Amino acid sequence: MLQTEFRFYLGSLSLNFVATYGRSGEPFERIPSPQSFGKWLRSADLIDSFVSPTAEQYARALRLREATYRIAVAVLEKTTPKRADIALLNEAAALGAPALRLNARTLQTVYRSDEAVDGGLAQIAIDAIAILGSATERRRLGWCDRCRALLLSSARGRTRRWCSMQICGNREKAKSLRERQKA
Repeated sequence: MLQTEFRFYLGSLSLNFVATYGRSGEPFERIPSPQSFGKWLRSADLIDSFVSPTAEQYARALRLREATYRIAVAVLEKTTPKRADIALLNEAAALGAPALRLNARTLQTVYRSDEAVDGGLAQIAIDAIAILGSATERRRLGWCDRCRALLLSSARGRTRRWCSMQICGNREKAKSLRERQKA
């Protein structure tokens, strides 16, 4: 997988956003500039046309991403998240005064704002709050067994093991097959 490839298969908007920073192995940034963050917003269908975020909006996005990651890790490790991270998440949710709307292309409900970038950040934060603020959703939160990406499981009866069956699941099964063939 290319390091610049965006990941939209982790079960939620906010976890897809957290995955814009690769944390397994050698860390890497999938949105290294304000312009690439604008491309991610468009790819995530949070904005209708390409915008170029300001340096401040980009910095705010990275702070939101890392705060969301730290809160999710605290949830998984059954520790208390930092108050500053929770405050940052709550502040981001109030950005751009997003309103619930129906996307004409996908027929999915979205929160949109007249201010595209801040509205996109607000929608990411709202999604994170919906997951992290619900005991039911928190139970669905987990890690990919292979790449350690955060994911939201929708599997019945057991938790999801891989971020993507086509990527990590396939690699893990191929590795297991090779090991069985050697034995």
